Amino acid sequence: MPGFVRNLWPALLWLTGLLVITLIPGNFVPKTKGFWSHLSADKIIHLVLFAGQSFLLLKGLAKQYPEKSGRYKLKVVLLLSVMLAALTEVLQWLLPIKRDGNFFDGLANIVGITIGLTAYLLVVRKKYQKLKTKQKID
Repeated sequence: MPGFVRNLWPALLWLTGLLVITLIPGNFVPKTKGFWSHLSADKIIHLVLFAGQSFLLLKGLAKQYPEKSGRYKLKVVLLLSVMLAALTEVLQWLLPIKRDGNFFDGLANIVGITIGLTAYLLVVRKKYQKLKTKQKID
């Protein structure tokens, strides 16, 4: 397995699923009306997809490039994730797949990215604190 794929394959696999799900033709996506259209299953799916993508990408980069600073990796993942979020919305709008890119989908993507990055940082913090406590005991 090529070196860059070794630690990033979960993020690449998730990306493949994300693209398939966000670019599936619109006649396969259930529609909701009124107020609930802003809180629909579609928005939850966007949120979960982008949370998972940003989490897995940051985790992969952390393993792949341990010599790079955490802030650098966080910025790279944030930039790539926001670009992906924008790209999927533009593609939904441009492609003839009976989907429309919209502000609320984009907002769900951004919230998902934020949740994914925050979750990863909390996991790393907890591991660090556990390691620090263990070293004090030893």
